[in-house]
Amino acid sequence: MRINLSRKIWIVAVILCIVTITSGAITYQYIKGVSSSSLRVINVELPIEETFLEMEIGLSQTTRAVLDYVQDYQQKHIFVLEDSQMEFETNVKKFISLCENEAEHLVSNEVALLYSDYALKGHEIIDLQDQQNEKLVELREKVNKIMEEFEEFAGYYAVRTQTSIDDKKNMLVIFRYVKLVAELHTEVEGVLAKHNPSHELNITYYSDKLHTIQRAYSGSVDSTTERSYLTQIYTDVNDLFQMSEGLMAIAQALNDKLEDYESAREQIESKLEDQIRKMVNENKEETAIQALSLSQLTLRTTLVDNIIGFVFIGSLLYGINLWIISPVLHLSTGIQQFASGDLDMRINVNSDDEIGDLANAFNDMTIQIEEKIDTITQNEQKLEKLNVDLEKEIQTRKDYEKEMLRVARETEVDRLRSQFLSTITHELRTPLTSIRGYVEIIRSGWVGKVPAEMHETLDIIIRNTDRLSTLTSDLLDVQRIESGRLVVELVSFDLKDVIDQCVTEIGPILSDKKQNLEINLSDTTLTVLGDSQRLSQVVMNLLNNASKFSEEESKILLSAESNDKGVQVSVKDFGIGIKKEDLDRVFEPLAMIEKHIYVKGTGLGLSISKGIIELHKGKIWVESDGEWKGSTFKFQLPRGKHA
Repeated sequence: MRINLSRKIWIVAVILCIVTITSGAITYQYIKGVSSSSLRVINVELPIEETFLEMEIGLSQTTRAVLDYVQDYQQKHIFVLEDSQMEFETNVKKFISLCENEAEHLVSNEVALLYSDYALKGHEIIDLQDQQNEKLVELREKVNKIMEEFEEFAGYYAVRTQTSIDDKKNMLVIFRYVKLVAELHTEVEGVLAKHNPSHELNITYYSDKLHTIQRAYSGSVDSTTERSYLTQIYTDVNDLFQMSEGLMAIAQALNDKLEDYESAREQIESKLEDQIRKMVNENKEETAIQALSLSQLTLRTTLVDNIIGFVFIGSLLYGINLWIISPVLHLSTGIQQFASGDLDMRINVNSDDEIGDLANAFNDMTIQIEEKIDTITQNEQKLEKLNVDLEKEIQTRKDYEKEMLRVARETEVDRLRSQFLSTITHELRTPLTSIRGYVEIIRSGWVGKVPAEMHETLDIIIRNTDRLSTLTSDLLDVQRIESGRLVVELVSFDLKDVIDQCVTEIGPILSDKKQNLEINLSDTTLTVLGDSQRLSQVVMNLLNNASKFSEEESKILLSAESNDKGVQVSVKDFGIGIKKEDLDRVFEPLAMIEKHIYVKGTGLGLSISKGIIELHKGKIWVESDGEWKGSTFKFQLPRGKHA
């Protein structure tokens, strides 16, 4: 009688079912008693621990969000603060719902009230920080306004027809004002940078110093103009002192709030650690007792199961070994011999079931394998070729990843460059103004007679100071454009007025190089919607470039006309021209484009012009047929409304 492998497996399965049913009947009563305790462990104890940890995390996130905002003033920290506040309050409510007695509810409600007050303090700190930032901006604007008044006052003395001893004294007193304002501004910025305003800024010291300077100056005032200047400067400096005192008061209040904020956080942490943690630990102790009971029940159940299982499974394994495993071992031995290289071997298994059928099929397979060896060899050769192609693909992917890393580094370098330009331009402005003022005083002879040979040197200093001032203005414009902070005031006006003004200003430069400017303007009114001052800057940049990159006695064409899209302005020169591959790069800041002549300049004018035109919703471009064939710069602006 043939008993196939499937029937043998069914017989084994029936025996195992009998063993399982017997074991299950014994353990059923134990499992029934354990289930209720297990549900308590899963549904109550673990959520208490989890909720406590979430409260601790929420408290840390709230603190970190407030302190991070004080450091870098980014709006994202406020969003984090609001999210962490909502999560903490949700977890407190969840914890209260899991409490089992009145004492636990009371402690949980105290934590909720403490945290509500803590979150309110965090928002007060953020409001104070915003006030401090606004006041600091106002203080800086006031310093810039006072510096402009100093320049205007100094210019008043510079144009007087006679210089007296009092004039010289007055100029020196003005610069004592400048030094006092700069010293106060520097100290205020330093105190705020340290986030510790206590006992660091003595406003009385600066106020006494201001009165001393005022008394020294008032004795030599001899005109209504000087008194007017003196009154305005004295008033503005006094206002600056009051703004500094107000700013320090806000900074002190912010510092006090931060200390109070830390104390409130410690109070909540103490409540969580000393009382809430104790409640969690008590629940853990109860859970441990229940877990011990569970383990004891499980141990007894397992012992009974093992005794029953050993008896049945031992007998079952012996039968399986004779009935199923022995033929399988014969089959396995034959397969190992075949795998070791004995392709002529045959398996002899006397089993009238699927294993016997498998042995016969294996014998047939060995014959087919010999026939397939040649085919496998050919496939291996193809596989080697595919491996080579795969290695090339992997190398290509690595090169791509390197390129992506390089692009990321360049992006970070651009960000750092923009930050550096912003800082250096702000730091250069005040010292450049002071340098030029002192040189003007020395050159005028108010502080002593200047030898004739020194005048040329002083002129060089003034010219270079003006160049540096222009460079800092250009750098500041580029940084404002890149950061999106450059603002234009859009009004309707006739562009011809701007062009006429620029032609007048460029006249002396063209005369020095004996260059001829031909102007072709439309007869109609060229009304545009834009900022006249910024558009004047664009036209002057294009005219300056046309003059610089053209030879002497050359011709420059300036035209403006109205078309379907708006108003178009064109500046054409017959100078060195631009290579075709450089046409798309001329508007980049400090673009490295090869030039055949040396010209002075910052290399930022075209980049600034492009940014200004794009802020006007316009378009600027350049056309050139190649080197020494001249260049044509054009820009298009939307048409404005007629007045």
